[in-house]
Amino acid sequence: TAPSPAEPPSSSPSDGSYVDGLKSAGLKDLSVEEIISLKIHEVTPEYIKAMRRDGFDPTIHDLIAMKVQGISPEYVHDVRATGINPVMHELIAMKVQGISPEYVRDMRAAGLNPSIHDLIGMKVQGITPEYVREMKSMGLEPIDPHELISMKVQGIDPEYVRAIRATGLNPSLHELISMRVQDVTPEYIRTLKSAGLTDLQ
Repeated sequence: TAPSPAEPPSSSPSDGSYVDGLKSAGLKDLSVEEIISLKIHEVTPEYIKAMRRDGFDPTIHDLIAMKVQGISPEYVHDVRATGINPVMHELIAMKVQGISPEYVRDMRAAGLNPSIHDLIGMKVQGITPEYVREMKSMGLEPIDPHELISMKVQGIDPEYVRAIRATGLNPSLHELISMRVQDVTPEYIRTLKSAGLTDLQ
């Protein structure tokens, strides 16, 4: 028969086994609230042990944060296989921003060697491998992650570069960023030239 509704949930064998499993995974002296929170977020003893095998020493908050973001042992292994070894908070930040092992590999294939911080910054700004290749194809090299982030923040795209060059100017990467910061448009350059400033370079 079904247990009485008045029976405390903690008295069920499954819950007792869950608490025992948490203890076997190294989580001792847990409060009722902590046990409930771990259970709600489906943090299993097996998950805790797997994360510890991977070299992490997560707190309860860490475990819940990793589980909420869908960080699996497979994700950890796949990320490490790209040659980077993020610490726990970096791993969580990467997953929050949707950084996949493929993204890391694609950025390297595009000619970059980004740090974990660079990868997070580029993903936040929506920088894709295609954007990197486009910028490089326009001769904007050498180019590094910090410059790419600055360019993307300022809204520099291939169209802007082509439009500026169509005025007869051929600014460097740093000059393009400075021009964009100061809202220098192709129309403004043409206005200056029509006013007699023909020696702009």
